[in-house]
Amino acid sequence: MSFTAQDQPAYNLFNRNCYRIPRNQRRYVWTKRNWQDLLDDIMLVNNGTENTHFIGSMVLYREKDRENGISHYTIIDGQQRIMTLAIILSSIAFWLKCHSAENEFNGTKQYIVARDDSDKDHIMVTSEYHMSLAQILQAIVSTPLDTIKELSIESFLNQNTISKKDKNIVAAFKFYLEQIGH
Repeated sequence: MSFTAQDQPAYNLFNRNCYRIPRNQRRYVWTKRNWQDLLDDIMLVNNGTENTHFIGSMVLYREKDRENGISHYTIIDGQQRIMTLAIILSSIAFWLKCHSAENEFNGTKQYIVARDDSDKDHIMVTSEYHMSLAQILQAIVSTPLDTIKELSIESFLNQNTISKKDKNIVAAFKFYLEQIGH
């Protein structure tokens, strides 16, 4: 097996690619300190303090190359970062949808759900252990605008959390929503 290293912007990760996190990967263990560190790194670029910022490496195994226009990968290393990036994007999408910013939501949706050449949507990041992640992402996309606006964050997360083992995913989602709201 050979490896190829590529330096790419993070947004290339979420461009018609789907990622599977196998059950044998460790659980999602990041906490507020990690979430804040990643957010601070993102804000360095966003605020113009840095032009680019290295957020770490990821090792991916290509499962399928462009099936119906979408590449499929298994995450070997970097699942904490890629799950957190998916949570950040889903938090932004949720906030936009709750605030009736439908055009902006649709622009963000493309980084959560990959649409294949047959117009079928695929959740971009799925975990065999933390199934609430895909459930939350799917619910953000599929819940009608009027319905999602009526839900509290707590009720939305309670409806879409499959297991108590996903508590860090739920906590990360709440953390980033709080950051977006400020």
